[in-house]
Amino acid sequence: MTEELGANGVDPPQPGLSPGKQEELSQILKEIRPRLLHANLRMCHGDLQLAEDFTQRAELAVLEHVLRGEEFTVSPHAFAHTVSRNAIRSWARSKAREREESVGEFTETSTPRSSQADGDDPTWSTVRFQLDLLEIEAVIGDKEKYDVWLLSKVWQYTGVEIAEMYGFSESRVSRVLTDVTARLRAAFGAPRDGSFA
Repeated sequence: MTEELGANGVDPPQPGLSPGKQEELSQILKEIRPRLLHANLRMCHGDLQLAEDFTQRAELAVLEHVLRGEEFTVSPHAFAHTVSRNAIRSWARSKAREREESVGEFTETSTPRSSQADGDDPTWSTVRFQLDLLEIEAVIGDKEKYDVWLLSKVWQYTGVEIAEMYGFSESRVSRVLTDVTARLRAAFGAPRDGSFA
């Protein structure tokens, strides 16, 4: 995908776009990329290659959105966050299904694999982390509140940044995080913070 996005990964020449629109797109991608890669690295439990893949997918989605001439209904950062979150979630569910199916293929006389333990497998660590996030989302029970929590605790955006991304007041973000923390504490006994621990 890197070739599609240009040599530096963010500044491709785009046929059909005016020079002004090309500059706008280039600026959007330059602003999004560092935070998006950092956040995806956390979402992918430290797997740099996987994080880079999902970052490039989100950048491509932003590019396609602009090429279609569509307006962003939320900020480009929020749009890229949604694309990444959904892509990583879909990938994790697929990997979890594959794993369940492969375990079902062993007969009683099969010899267990002598591969590394799950804890040492970065792919499975990422899948487990995503499954934990799905459980957290179910407890929160509200997509908007989950997104605010995810942006704050996993993506490490500030309340001001989240407010700007979604057009909320900073006090609304604070109230949402307070409510969500209470729900998670009630469900799990301690707040879940999206850390690797």
